[in-house]
Amino acid sequence: MKKSLAILALMVVTFSSCLKEKYRTDFTTVPDVVEQPFPGYVAQAIDLTTEPQTIKIWVNLASVNTRDKDLTVTISQDQAAIDAYNAANGTSYEAMPDSTFTIAANSVTIPAGTREAFIPVTIYPAKIDLTVPYLLSYTISDAQGVTIAENRKTTMVSVLVKNAYDGIYHAEGTMVHPSFPGTFSRDDWELSTAGPTTVEFQLKTTVVFGVILDLTVNPDNSVTITTGSVVLDPYSAAENYYDPATKTFHLHFSYSGGSRVITATATWLSAR
Repeated sequence: MKKSLAILALMVVTFSSCLKEKYRTDFTTVPDVVEQPFPGYVAQAIDLTTEPQTIKIWVNLASVNTRDKDLTVTISQDQAAIDAYNAANGTSYEAMPDSTFTIAANSVTIPAGTREAFIPVTIYPAKIDLTVPYLLSYTISDAQGVTIAENRKTTMVSVLVKNAYDGIYHAEGTMVHPSFPGTFSRDDWELSTAGPTTVEFQLKTTVVFGVILDLTVNPDNSVTITTGSVVLDPYSAAENYYDPATKTFHLHFSYSGGSRVITATATWLSAR
């Protein structure tokens, strides 16, 4: 009996060892790969100012171990990537004009013993046409013989210049609602740029709703409200306007056949 148990124990240990050897990944055979850590479409918001703003194009060495010598990675602008993105998504992005940015260099060195490096790009917000959607697209084109990750070699940065209405707002008012009626006062309305004079935000009143609204400030400071989340009821233009002196939105609108009515002011608190 003892002999049988000993044989069985030996078989279990041997089988366990075989399993460990069979399913252990040998990372020493994985080749070094160079990539962009944030591939694909990326939105980058910058302030509306006459001062230049800086963004970074990163490259990354994905490897088991760091290298014992410097690695130079070259990037190049990629119009084909913009064209492919537009075709796949029904968009109409254009490449950023050369006058709107300056790139420090077309190559960057990942120092020995490290994995990442970046190239600074200087953006000139005052030169950007806010009515045109732009992409800054760059692809890794050379890595001194190191494998370039085909699916992670290109980054397209949508440079969004924050308009004058972008920011965090204090909102207060009343909400007529069948389940969540009442007054509210909160400091978490985040209005983000969605166009030259349009901001987008999630409706937060007595509770947080899954309603996304766009507010467009017209030349006369009246506000046009649009949304794809709910069906808005007709509203009075005179009751929806922006006061530039106090940086305050005055809003009165309803949706769902008048069963939800919002009367509110939203006053600018700080930059986002």
